[in-house]
Amino acid sequence: MPNTPVAAERSPSVTLRFMASPTDVLHHGAQGVSGGRVLEWIDKAAYACAVQWSGQYCVTAYVGHIHFTRPIPSGHIVEVRSRIAMTGRSSMHIINEVLSADPREGIFTRACDCLVIFVAKDPATGKSTPVPPFVPETDEQRRVEEAAKSRIELRQAIEASGLMQEVPDLNPQGPARGMWHAGVWGRRQAPGHVLLQGDRVELVRGLQVDPKEARRVRYRAQGEKLPKGFH
Repeated sequence: MPNTPVAAERSPSVTLRFMASPTDVLHHGAQGVSGGRVLEWIDKAAYACAVQWSGQYCVTAYVGHIHFTRPIPSGHIVEVRSRIAMTGRSSMHIINEVLSADPREGIFTRACDCLVIFVAKDPATGKSTPVPPFVPETDEQRRVEEAAKSRIELRQAIEASGLMQEVPDLNPQGPARGMWHAGVWGRRQAPGHVLLQGDRVELVRGLQVDPKEARRVRYRAQGEKLPKGFH
């Protein structure tokens, strides 16, 4: 009887399991596996989860909410669990957990968790392409989806504030595009940056006039001499 290919069921989760090796430790004497190697594991599992769900080539749009709770010793069995939390038109929010266990005990405990957002791309055009919507079926999946929805993007927060109606220059397609930039707690961030509850969003517009030149104009208009040392 010939073998008939069977399409794999679309799954919203992926689990990688392997052993942490001595080469995963950054240097001799370190407490455990390097953080960079852990993030590398997360990237592989999350990408596999995104491609498995979308059936498309995907690119990373965001990595954040990284929490390391303990080091992973060399020789531990490692599990990287990645699962879809929610989907947008072309995006997939993927929750990732890294756990490890002493093989003699087999008790897995969390070492790190992280959020990664991927966007599906059409390889022919390079443009984003729709992904199948994820519909949560269990209480746990619904809880995770609600938590993901609470992480609003910086761009969405600005739009929801109504400021673009009050200050037309804020419109990224308007004549003043490129003059404004947005940040969080004093640090410039991309529009797709995911906000945490309580984050302070800041909008900054670049200077349109050199302050020194403005003072020169003001002094001249008032017929006053420039202060000593002011050129």
